[in-house]
Amino acid sequence: MLKRSFKNAVRLDEKHAAERRAKNLSGRPAPKAEHLAMGACGEDIAADYLSKSGFEILGRNVRVGHYEIDIVAKEKSEIVFAEVRTRGEGWMMSAEESVGPKKIANLISAGRIWTQERGYGGFWRIDLLAITLSADGGEPLIEHLRDITEPIK
Repeated sequence: MLKRSFKNAVRLDEKHAAERRAKNLSGRPAPKAEHLAMGACGEDIAADYLSKSGFEILGRNVRVGHYEIDIVAKEKSEIVFAEVRTRGEGWMMSAEESVGPKKIANLISAGRIWTQERGYGGFWRIDLLAITLSADGGEPLIEHLRDITEPIK
């Protein structure tokens, strides 16, 4: 009986995988999880905010090795690697609190790799943009924390 249940589960999983593949081939985008859609919205808001604040956006969702940098920008002569954290109102943990030591170490590694690959020897820093979306659809709260690590050269 257990063997038959396992076979049925595998068959159903294969059927669902085939249906998902067929939908993706139909030209419709694969459905996004709600938290991914919220994150993408926050990154759009952050990029717009940085642009309006005089930053030049050099790239978004930039892959560096096995790391990803949300936004790479330039402010005057300094490169800025921006981590974007998006939350809805009422979250228990703030966006700032959600960036722990491991994430900061990963951001530093990504920044070093990015600058080395391009032969960039100037100043760079890591900023955090904390976006809080309003429950009523109003204007989001944008908090820009500059240089969340020690100065990096």
